[in-house]
Amino acid sequence: TKDCFIDFFKDLGFDIVSEKGMILSVEGYDPIFLCHRPEDGPIGMKIFHGHTHEKSVTQSYFNEGQDLSLYYNCCLDYNKKIISLQEVLENGN
Repeated sequence: TKDCFIDFFKDLGFDIVSEKGMILSVEGYDPIFLCHRPEDGPIGMKIFHGHTHEKSVTQSYFNEGQDLSLYYNCCLDYNKKIISLQEVLENGN
């Protein structure tokens, strides 16, 4: 069930687990959207996602043309390290 997955990620140490993603707003930085699947983010906003593991998203990933510069893969598989909040914020601007 959905609650089982939420509990799983909380047990891994995540403070907040959102099924649909969320906007992160920090003073001095542009707002960014955090989500698991790239297609879950709103069009036109910088989106930090997982799901694609070691791959960047391409136009063929979407049904319509998207601005690929707005998508940032935060996966450990892709970056070979855990991305800090500071790195997320700095890449969001």
